[in-house]
Amino acid sequence: MTASPVTARYREYPETLIDAFYEAGYRRADFFPHRTYSIPSCGPDAFRLAQRMYDLADPDKHWEIILYGIRPAIDEFPPDLFFDDDLVWHQQQYGRPAQIASVNIVVQDNAAYSTAHVSDVVQRISRFRRHKTRIEKVFRGWHYLLLHSLLVFARNRKVDWIYTPSAALAMENTDPKRTIKPELYERVYDRSVQRLFDPARHGRQWKIDVAKNLTRCVAVPVQTESIPSPRTICICHDIEEGHGHRDVDPALAASADADAERRIHDMIAIEDRQNVRATYQVVGNILEKYRPLLGHHCLAFHSYNHVISEDQLQRCRSVDYRLKGYRPPRSRITPELTAANLCHYNYEWLASSVISLGLQQPAHRQRVTRIPVHIDDFPMCRHDQTFADWMEKVCAIVHGNHIAVICLHDCYAPFWLSNYTVFLKEIAELATFKTLDEIAADMCFSGSV
Repeated sequence: MTASPVTARYREYPETLIDAFYEAGYRRADFFPHRTYSIPSCGPDAFRLAQRMYDLADPDKHWEIILYGIRPAIDEFPPDLFFDDDLVWHQQQYGRPAQIASVNIVVQDNAAYSTAHVSDVVQRISRFRRHKTRIEKVFRGWHYLLLHSLLVFARNRKVDWIYTPSAALAMENTDPKRTIKPELYERVYDRSVQRLFDPARHGRQWKIDVAKNLTRCVAVPVQTESIPSPRTICICHDIEEGHGHRDVDPALAASADADAERRIHDMIAIEDRQNVRATYQVVGNILEKYRPLLGHHCLAFHSYNHVISEDQLQRCRSVDYRLKGYRPPRSRITPELTAANLCHYNYEWLASSVISLGLQQPAHRQRVTRIPVHIDDFPMCRHDQTFADWMEKVCAIVHGNHIAVICLHDCYAPFWLSNYTVFLKEIAELATFKTLDEIAADMCFSGSV
């Protein structure tokens, strides 16, 4: 199967444009070379913020602008700094280096409504004292460049108005567990907007006339980049101990509980030797138990307690606020799993069986990437298939699908773990390995405008 070429669209502002930005009203010290992508995504907390601030509740109206630093601005900093989870807390890098800032937007009728204007790198750099002074100096103008990208986006989407929250509105809708520094909010949400544009006060928002402020735009052509799209295999693991069998097979559940840690350790050791990064979908109430074992692998939720109920998404978020993906138990699409609910709780992808999703290949719909799982290891557990027969079916699926998703379970590991090294070596000859986070990122960036 041959896939169509996949590309992402972006706008780049190299250091040679510093004079153009100055002439458009920006201070030279606030400019740094950067690139922006406008992607069809509900950014972190964007869905609930749009409801609270503007009473807007359609996930399909959401966009996110992500701003990345480019050379030479980023050359002095270690690349790993921009992937540190304690620094880039919202984890909006999408696998790309030097993500500096982002803004969430809802487009409704003839207006663009922004919610959170964020730069984790600048706002959290005090945790990394070695780089604090230089990060704050080089990227000090992030909020001005983010406002510029918002104006460019509004112009290109042909909307007449931009609405941005005032500092007071932004602070009111910030997580109450955070320590709020009013000066920061006033600088980002009030003073920057007033200095750069000619806004009107609209209740607790700023209202910006796009046409009247176009002199602030620095025009650059849209560019495209190729998103590598080789034939792909995604190896997933549902980590559930005996949760899925306590009511139907107590003996299997007891064995899974007793041996889960050893089995997971063996899986990871084999994957590390084969240089395979997998996706581990973990039942939420045991996530912290296994997180130290899972290292550099991709993590997602496999419900909170493996119960088919309608209160799983929120309970998972009480364990971890940032994991991007969700896989329901037994591929049951419950009424809870709407696009609105998934976006409300900051899930970027949903993985379930081909039949349950009605998809053969991943699709990005209503700001959530749906990822079909083509085969799991349950047939071996039922003794319907030998490992050799199952392996033959997997190879046929890989040949027939540009992206093939294979799901394994820790509780069924006795049926395949002894053959896992051979299995990975054989399918590695057929395709490239990716995680489900990477699949979702590719799907999202392929919709960039």
